[in-house]
Amino acid sequence: MTSETSPTKPQPPKHGALDAEATARIAQKRLKRVCPSRRSKVAERLKSIPVRARLGYLAAAAGKASPRKAIKAFCLECVCWDRAEVRQCTSLACPMYAYRPFK
Repeated sequence: MTSETSPTKPQPPKHGALDAEATARIAQKRLKRVCPSRRSKVAERLKSIPVRARLGYLAAAAGKASPRKAIKAFCLECVCWDRAEVRQCTSLACPMYAYRPFK
């Protein structure tokens, strides 16, 4: 048998993962759902949020996320978007402590 070399095909993103361009497109649509009086502040904060967390944050900011996803966004924002820090949370007095994700 002869082995033919074929050009490598780009791998599709992992299940649920979006590329940066797709995330930006969806983020712009979701930003329009945020109350106009808050939109500029949310857009400004969005610049400092890692790409992987932006869509969840926007859904929560627009009031379109489930309570569980809103808590996840809250906890991640509290610890500068580091999942490991959410697991290691030491803020025992936080009202979200018992509900925090990534336990």
